[in-house]
Amino acid sequence: MKLSILNHVIGPVIRGPSSSHTGASYFIGKLARALLSDDLLEARIIFDVKGSYARVYRQEASDLAFVTGLLGLDLADERFKRSIELAEELGVKVEFSLSDLGEGAHPNEVVIEMRGRERELVARARSIGGGMFEFLELNGSPVKLTGEEYIYLVGESEGASHSFESGGRRIWIVKSAEPLPIESERVIEPVFLPMKGEEIFSSGSEVERLCEREGISLGEAGLRYEAELLGMSEGDVLRMMIERYRIMKRAIEEGLRGELSLKVLKPSASTILRKLERGELAVGGPHTKAAALSMAVMHACNSNALVVAAPTGGSSGTIPGVSATLEEEFGLSEEEIARSLFAAGVAGLIIGKRATFAAEEAGCQVEIGAAGAMASAMVVEAFNGSCRQALDAAAISLQNIVGMVCDPVGGFVEVPCHTRNAIAASSAFVNADLIIGGYENPIPFDETVDAIYSVGKMMAWELRCTAMGGLAICPSAMKFKPKMG
Repeated sequence: MKLSILNHVIGPVIRGPSSSHTGASYFIGKLARALLSDDLLEARIIFDVKGSYARVYRQEASDLAFVTGLLGLDLADERFKRSIELAEELGVKVEFSLSDLGEGAHPNEVVIEMRGRERELVARARSIGGGMFEFLELNGSPVKLTGEEYIYLVGESEGASHSFESGGRRIWIVKSAEPLPIESERVIEPVFLPMKGEEIFSSGSEVERLCEREGISLGEAGLRYEAELLGMSEGDVLRMMIERYRIMKRAIEEGLRGELSLKVLKPSASTILRKLERGELAVGGPHTKAAALSMAVMHACNSNALVVAAPTGGSSGTIPGVSATLEEEFGLSEEEIARSLFAAGVAGLIIGKRATFAAEEAGCQVEIGAAGAMASAMVVEAFNGSCRQALDAAAISLQNIVGMVCDPVGGFVEVPCHTRNAIAASSAFVNADLIIGGYENPIPFDETVDAIYSVGKMMAWELRCTAMGGLAICPSAMKFKPKMG
């Protein structure tokens, strides 16, 4: 499976709090509505009774995200928070229910039953981490749709990859990374940036050889990778990354304003920042600033703000906190930040390739843990470290969180997520200093990623984003216990 830095690692842009449960849910809903090709009258959204959706879909705004997508609203539409009420006002009946979706169902599997004026469609899909998703079936016929291509719904075609029955006839699906000059009943635009080219590396060892051969840094390798994969110029790709950084900064501003609707926590980022500026903290310094700014993003994320999944919603604070600190405390320009973000993107890309970004599969070590590794590589890049040093900083970051479980209190992405983002942001500077200072990492990045994924697969399901273990079942946390259904 191809992975793009802008599509899957430092992106996509989502509404918080969760890339798996909010971001991908919106994308699934929007694509399902487009595939229906009819006015929507009714929708029934069914989650697997054993999965994580069943336990946290209300807490993590999956219900709002699915309905926003099914109504065809833009992601930035401010009616997101009242989308369920809006559906009722528009005469669209929406129902949520739990069922056994079968042996081997993904923790984030969903079935959406839709009825339009003339057509009905049953779509089976799953969220697979970091905002990514897959459609598996349409009206019982197997498909594979990931939102990364143009989709043409046509009559019988030699170029079709899948088909399904709808409205008493068979509809064929033609997919393409480029617009096609063909007649079709409907053209569905890509959800993500189409990947027209090829990957130029897929592991830490491969990118390290590329950097050594070409005499380039990890960030420069990441920029080349993305330009080649998307079929775009490096300048265009760099400008897109700068815009991602600007979205991060807007999330920081929103999180510091105080107009927030958190469920468990009292917002504290602005207070910490003010005390830092007045010299009233125990130590202070850039590490603490990065921590406070990362918490600001998480405050915004949990108020359903627009954030950049980096690589997920639950880890969307770490990279912005480090990036803004590099700009404000060390004077890096937006372009320098963007180039450093490509180094972070490569580290995340390798984690996505060799493991996953879904805490439902491997715990928090592949979400906030991944963000911490990415941020560590970014700091090395920002201070002109080598490709090997950036990967080693990412490796030791992961080595220190092996086995970190995903145990959201009450199912909300707040405790312990906000402070974990803060600590990941702060420790990125320490990891960079250790490596640049001379620590020799004995376990390469690739092997470290393989190890954390192996550990993740050993974790009990109660420790993987179900709010059924860890901190989520402490006596003080039980008052926030999620209700099923």
